[in-house]
Amino acid sequence: MTDSLQDRRIAARTRLDTLSGRAGLAIAWERLWPCFAAILVVLAVFLSISFLGLWLEVPRWARIGGLAIFGVGILGILSTLIRFRRPTPSERLSRVDRDSGLPHRPATAIEDSLANGGDDPTTRAIWELHRKRAEESASKLKVALPKPRLMDRDRYALRAAAALAVVGTAFIAGPEKYARVLAAFDWRTPGALSQGYRLDAWIDPPGYTGKPPIILSLRDDAGAPKSNAVRKVSAPVGSTIIVQIGRAHV
Repeated sequence: MTDSLQDRRIAARTRLDTLSGRAGLAIAWERLWPCFAAILVVLAVFLSISFLGLWLEVPRWARIGGLAIFGVGILGILSTLIRFRRPTPSERLSRVDRDSGLPHRPATAIEDSLANGGDDPTTRAIWELHRKRAEESASKLKVALPKPRLMDRDRYALRAAAALAVVGTAFIAGPEKYARVLAAFDWRTPGALSQGYRLDAWIDPPGYTGKPPIILSLRDDAGAPKSNAVRKVSAPVGSTIIVQIGRAHV
């Protein structure tokens, strides 16, 4: 075997090994991504419900039950990974041949060996010619990007609807979106969480006045809500109005 022939075969095998690895990753991604996409849809539904403030209104048992339903759904999707199969060498080579679109399956031919007839000079010569053509085509081999084809599994584009729902409800929730998500994991309060918040507001006069803060309240001296929420308050020039929302202690 001449040096040029040896170099050509080494270069062809090196490129084929690289492409075979890429093909294996592409096949594995196509098999795994539908599962991960389904989990993302479930999480998107959970976030949408949370951003709408559902967990703030339902009792504790409903929050626990809701999380259990979402948890079981995710575990059910993850259970499908048991059937995951690693791409075999033949599957990787077939993927390279398919993505390359070259005739006579050069990637598979490079890895093939002569099963019989090795002692026949004619058969051996034909086989070497076949190998030579396959190795010369190695530079044209390629692997395309993964194509999970989620549209075949999700004909109604539910994943897109879930993504839009997350964006829309996040806009509605505004700065409260994180608190609304965490409310699903708050199992301490038995009633609606929306009743467990309080609003504190006061006016902080400037330091030169030496006056204490002016507490603002919508309740009268007896603690009952005022019938008229409009209240006029006098404050020094340069005062600061501070409003604070926090969870009430129950």
